[in-house]
Parts: sequence; C-alpha cells; structure tokens
Amino acid sequence: MMRGMNRVHNRRWAAALSAIVAVTMGCARRDRAIERSGLPQCGESTKGIRELDSYWEVQVPGTYWLDMIFTGSEWSPANAIPMPHHHATRLELSNASDFPVLASHQGRQLRFTVEIEAREIQKVAGREQWRATYRARITGVCVPEQG
Repeated sequence: MMRGMNRVHNRRWAAALSAIVAVTMGCARRDRAIERSGLPQCGESTKGIRELDSYWEVQVPGTYWLDMIFTGSEWSPANAIPMPHHHATRLELSNASDFPVLASHQGRQLRFTVEIEAREIQKVAGREQWRATYRARITGVCVPEQG
C-alpha cells in the first residue's frame, strides 16, 4: 500500500515540477526576446514616477509614465486619459525619432516615461470648447510586465 502511495505522490510531484519548469522556460524565452529587442522590461524603472492617468492636474514641467500603442502613424496613450469637460487633448512626443528601436515595436504596448515640457490651450471660436496640446519629451521606454 505504501509503495502505491509513493508512486502517486511522485507522479504528482513530477507533474508539478514539469509545470514549474515549463513556466520558467517560457518566462526565460520571453526575457531573452525582450533583451534582443533592445528594450528592457520595466521592472522598477518607473518606481517613484507618477502615472499620467488624468489631464486634470498635469504639472508643467513634470515627469510621468504611461502605456502607449502605435496607432498607424504615431504613438498614442493605450488607455483614454480623463480630461476636463469640453476639452480635446493631444499628447505630442517631440523626440520619438531619437528612439529608432520603437519602429520594431509598433505591434505591442510599451511604457513611456515622458517629461511634459509645454501645454497650449486654445479656445475653439464660437464654441464652448478648448483644444489642449501637451508637448512631451520621451526620457525612457520599456516593456511593461504581463500580468
């Protein structure tokens, strides 16, 4: 009886160990692919930097991080960023050309660290609407952790 229990226990242990090895190998492959891509994983790189999660209280100048996606012609926030009522807001990246590695990552979401350098707000003539443009300089780009 005891010998049969050991076999069952050993099979379960072997299955659990196989699963751990498979997950570890998958993570290692992903890490090597990211390494070869020229961009680091984010890890702690944005720690202490505020997320740009609202245009309500953006400080100019100020440093923020946000997840971005390539929309066919430019990098844009991956998620809608709340803004004041009756405003249309645009985030312009002044130095994207300084990061040639971005061209090979247009199909994935990336985390940008940006320094907001200027804000321009113009009222739309004859309407109760405003157009806000934030000019930002990219200071870093990394691959967000999957989770």
